[in-house]
Amino acid sequence: MHFLPDVKRIKPMSPPRFFSFELIEREEVVSLLDVTRFNEAIIYDTNLPWQTDLAMLAKQDGEIVGLAGASKTCAKLWQIGIEVLPQYRNLGLASYLVNRLTFEILGRGEIPSYDVIASNIASQRVAHRLGYFPAWVSD
Repeated sequence: MHFLPDVKRIKPMSPPRFFSFELIEREEVVSLLDVTRFNEAIIYDTNLPWQTDLAMLAKQDGEIVGLAGASKTCAKLWQIGIEVLPQYRNLGLASYLVNRLTFEILGRGEIPSYDVIASNIASQRVAHRLGYFPAWVSD
């Protein structure tokens, strides 16, 4: 499922407490390729025509505990994916990371899409909570 932001509804969020956050660009994302636990959020396959170009990290005590990654999949569209370690879920990290990445992409004059596996109800809730709406489905 592919969601697009409703620019009349979506608003910047305040960060969850007790975490630090960092935005990194493609060159720095490459250093995360060994962090395989975030394979839902960043693209590792160098055989694909696109790679993760931006990532928003959530850290606690210097360790990455959540990550939202965005890949520019065509001229103006950026695909966002999210992954939060199980013990850090339900703390607002997924919503905040996707929200921050959304505004970073919008600020560049581009279009973010938040992509969710249809069976992932939690991710669909993140989309709705942030002000995204279902735009199209593909398989």
